[in-house]
Amino acid sequence: MTRAGSGNFGAGFRDVKLVSVHPYEMIGGHVVIETDDGALLLDTGAPTSVGPAELHISGRVFRLRPCYGYVTPAYLSREIRTRIDGLLGVDVLREFVLCLDPNRQLASFASEVAELPVAVPIDLVAGVPVMEVSVGNKVIRAFFDTGAALSYLSPELTVETPAVGRREDFYPGLGTFETDVFDLETQIGPERLRLTYGHLPHALQRSLMRTSTKGIVGSELLESFVCALSLKDRELRLLRIDR
Repeated sequence: MTRAGSGNFGAGFRDVKLVSVHPYEMIGGHVVIETDDGALLLDTGAPTSVGPAELHISGRVFRLRPCYGYVTPAYLSREIRTRIDGLLGVDVLREFVLCLDPNRQLASFASEVAELPVAVPIDLVAGVPVMEVSVGNKVIRAFFDTGAALSYLSPELTVETPAVGRREDFYPGLGTFETDVFDLETQIGPERLRLTYGHLPHALQRSLMRTSTKGIVGSELLESFVCALSLKDRELRLLRIDR
């Protein structure tokens, strides 16, 4: 499952110094990485990792909590309806450059990464990446959260947009919920794409507002871009892909 060394990592990753590479699957919009320690849910919106007592990545050992509030591997397995052995949050991810290649469905934990053509600055809120995006004609701050199968917006940003349907999602601690969804043009840096947004439950929406953010960009971004996230350098780099 794990490969280490240097070399090419798909389109846009020439001359990358790789530390380790792992296959991943998209399961219900969730990024599940297969490692020697089991199946890990990748969640750039989670401040704390949980799972096996010891997690081995790139020759390093991380000691994880068995739970974080309501979040346990058993809970995640029930909600996502697949085996989940742990959750990989930003406390571990900040030690690497996380590279995701959707064409090959490979995730790497790198020491450095070649420059991709689009550089998006990020801030960190409790260690979680936040970036500026344009939705419609409004510029907002949004979390980049690979743990979110849907993207989300504050309800006031969708009042003039008709819903295109309803979707089910879940949030740790609150469980499964349904939301109206909205298809909106979005700009991240110079890149334009359409994302599907929902509304968070009221309690989570209030928490979002307290951080001066108005939205969440979820894992749907991986349908259009190779991504390289460096929390240390506070930068997300993108390369548009053809599907």
